[in-house]
Amino acid sequence: SDDEGGGANGGGVYITDLTATVTSARCFSMNITYKAAWNGSAWYMEGGVNTNLDPRNGTFDGPIDPWGTGLQDLGLDDAGGTVELAGGNGYIAAADSDGHVAWSDDNGQTWQIVTPIPYTRNISGITQASPPVVTDSGGSGTGANGEKVVISGSSVSGYNGTFYWKSANNSLYTDQALTTPFDTSGLAPFTGTATLTWSNGEYIDAMDYINGYFYIGNDDEQIARTTNFVTWTIVDDQDNDFDYWNDIAGFVGTSGDIGDIVVTVEAETTTLTLANKDFTLETTRTGGQDADINIYAADDIFIEANGDDISLSAADQVRINTGDFNGDPGEYSTWTFDNDGTLTFPDGTIQTTAYTGQTTGGA
Repeated sequence: SDDEGGGANGGGVYITDLTATVTSARCFSMNITYKAAWNGSAWYMEGGVNTNLDPRNGTFDGPIDPWGTGLQDLGLDDAGGTVELAGGNGYIAAADSDGHVAWSDDNGQTWQIVTPIPYTRNISGITQASPPVVTDSGGSGTGANGEKVVISGSSVSGYNGTFYWKSANNSLYTDQALTTPFDTSGLAPFTGTATLTWSNGEYIDAMDYINGYFYIGNDDEQIARTTNFVTWTIVDDQDNDFDYWNDIAGFVGTSGDIGDIVVTVEAETTTLTLANKDFTLETTRTGGQDADINIYAADDIFIEANGDDISLSAADQVRINTGDFNGDPGEYSTWTFDNDGTLTFPDGTIQTTAYTGQTTGGA
């Protein structure tokens, strides 16, 4: 790829075998690009769209600008730079540094833009002047002139709705051109509080399509997902507690689902939680190489089955070792459960039946 807009022609390498040597025969070129996404029927790169599975064939028709028109609906003139691309289930999606996601379901012919996790601020007052002026505090973000905003949560319902923001005096209008002030003359005075939601948000620096969901992660260390780009669910929010936590969205493979897998990091404990499905940890091998699974703890290991059984199975033996683990197996006390049903004790005696508590020989 090129150097992210450095001015030279860009391109990429098409790989179907991770063990194969990369040669010039696997390379293809096109105008500036450094991200790529496959949606099931077409490749999208910032330079255009190619409907060939092998991008070395055909051409990338374009250039295509996902931010060309949709931002105007949000009252914004410019998008942040495109920072992530993802594709899947017929969708192509691009994310920018201002919290927006542009998506297309027709291979880039038309685009719509959403703000999955918008900035919000708290409203403590709205005047009944013309135009009405908003007193806000807390939260995040500042509005651009003409930006679409949403007010919600006011106990006087007439103040709730969609408006356009005049940044010079924090006032509200009903049109994007800022010619028609929001008329509050027929409303009761604003009391209590409300929430102001902007049309922009935090920098999105991770996005992937995983198991039917598009995931995004932003620089507030929040992760959200959607299936349709209309409804978004925040599945994890670390509120800036961990640097680069959001990048988990970029590193989960196609067999993972971070909506059901949650990693919680606390002062003393890191917990991996899996919801609503079985979990399998498995190794495979094609020859005689080792394929062991090793679990080590500097202290205790606890295994609990709160809802059902614990089952241990082995093709040969199950061994339980106790003692000072100093690396010398000869110093362990070992109980061995063999595949013929016998139990060998640490002193070498072998038991084939359970002890009944009775003695023989008159003792």
